[in-house]
Amino acid sequence: MNNNFRIFFALVLLVLLAPFTVSAQERIVIKEADLLKNLKLMPEAESLPAPYFASVTPEGKKLSIDDLKGKLVILNFWATWCPPCRLEMPSMEKIYREFKGEGLEVVAINFLEGPEPIKPFLKENDLTFTVLMDRAGEISQSYGVHALPVTFLIGRGGNVLARSIGYKDWHNKKTRKFISLLLKDEAIIDQKVRVDVERSFWQGEQWRQPLVLGSAALILLIVSFSSIWIYKAFFAKK
Repeated sequence: MNNNFRIFFALVLLVLLAPFTVSAQERIVIKEADLLKNLKLMPEAESLPAPYFASVTPEGKKLSIDDLKGKLVILNFWATWCPPCRLEMPSMEKIYREFKGEGLEVVAINFLEGPEPIKPFLKENDLTFTVLMDRAGEISQSYGVHALPVTFLIGRGGNVLARSIGYKDWHNKKTRKFISLLLKDEAIIDQKVRVDVERSFWQGEQWRQPLVLGSAALILLIVSFSSIWIYKAFFAKK
């Protein structure tokens, strides 16, 4: 292999692999101007005290909203027969475990069911946050719940800050960042601050690394054989 071929091969390889090099070094910064909208949370028109409730867990332990004062509360309304409720529960468990030491409490109020279907579901999914029963539907009615799941965000002072209707991933990057900031200062809801989530290309979805590396290897093979053929056909005889 002479010097001309080496130069030719290097130039072709550089051109074809350049996009992968740029992508691997890329840093993605997500900036959201309207914080709650992009987190799929609806702010309350007025910051009013959360309606009072008192109930028991499937094991019979009593709990009221007064026991939650001083905590940031994710108050979720759900049922075992509700598919989107079941789907979001693991993410609620994850965010609870991550921030419970910093003052976050997750309380899931079950709609109309008794201990029999609730206990196996909690055990099967290894859920450790507090679950209360609303067997008569009175708590759900006081919160204006007409469909499931619905989740309310209640501040440390007991006021409702925002609500989420339908399924939500409570443990994605932006929500985790938001909860972390909210635990430090609830005023961020009024300030509508921007939550920045910065990550590199390689910290994205798991499929990216093998896809890029595999594509690069395939291109390398194609370039190798193509370069030899092109060089022999057009340059070697000159």
